[in-house]
Amino acid sequence: KMNNYYDRRYDQEDYYWGVKPSATCYRILDLVPADHTIKLLDVGCGEGRNAVFFASRGFDVTAFDTSPVGVSKTKRLADRSEVQLEVFVADINDFQVRMASMPCPSLLRNHLLPVPLMRRVLPTAGSPESC
Repeated sequence: KMNNYYDRRYDQEDYYWGVKPSATCYRILDLVPADHTIKLLDVGCGEGRNAVFFASRGFDVTAFDTSPVGVSKTKRLADRSEVQLEVFVADINDFQVRMASMPCPSLLRNHLLPVPLMRRVLPTAGSPESC
């Protein structure tokens, strides 16, 4: 059974949004250090085009989405692109980053989150001791 709007959109052979990264990904590349030690969290990764792009550039990517269909397609795209990333099904309303696994969540990209929700997902976001 399809459990949400995006499952219905993603339940096709082709990728609903395509497989090329968004233009924002290239802008982010211009802003981050070249050493690629930054951990990237892709909230609402959909079918994974942006997460796979960053993983292919050497970033340590964690990605999640509410759509099991989208997460499955993200895994397939990562396999096809021969990249490693952590991807799983989760709801932003119930998710909280373990700061030990992401000591400096420098890039929370893809969706603009309301500040109270961002503070719940990343409890120390914006505090100097988080980085």
